[in-house]
Amino acid sequence: MQKQGRWKYYLGISLASGLGAAMVGFSAFDYALPLPRCLIQAFLGFPSPSCGLTRSIRALAHGNIGLSLWYHLFGIPIAALTFLAGVTGALALCTQPFAETLKARFWMPLVKRKTMVGSLALFFAYYATRLAAFYDLEVPSLLGNSVFWSFLETGAKAL
Repeated sequence: MQKQGRWKYYLGISLASGLGAAMVGFSAFDYALPLPRCLIQAFLGFPSPSCGLTRSIRALAHGNIGLSLWYHLFGIPIAALTFLAGVTGALALCTQPFAETLKARFWMPLVKRKTMVGSLALFFAYYATRLAAFYDLEVPSLLGNSVFWSFLETGAKAL
């Protein structure tokens, strides 16, 4: 990407993060969007891997961390990364050297292949356990008797 054209990239990141924050803020004031809670579940009949993320981030916006984790364990990390992407994009619009430092020290290690594959593996392992809880599948007794499993199970039933 040419140096002159990078401002469009950073502006896009900032605007996308800002739009996401505005939507969460919109829903934080109890304005309901005229959509089903999960479009994939409404049309296909089973919850998607991201089902509950919006509610998780909404609960986080209300300051309820426990409810946020209950809806989706990945809500807090995704909200944090989105916030950091927006801040980085906004700072990059103001000062290019600072943005390059942040990119080199923070973002580039996050987007390495091993990190991405590991993150996706964790995300889909979490999704598989939520599906097992949602459909009342048998799980090993060690997991089934744990507090963590009951936490996942009640969260999955709320989908």
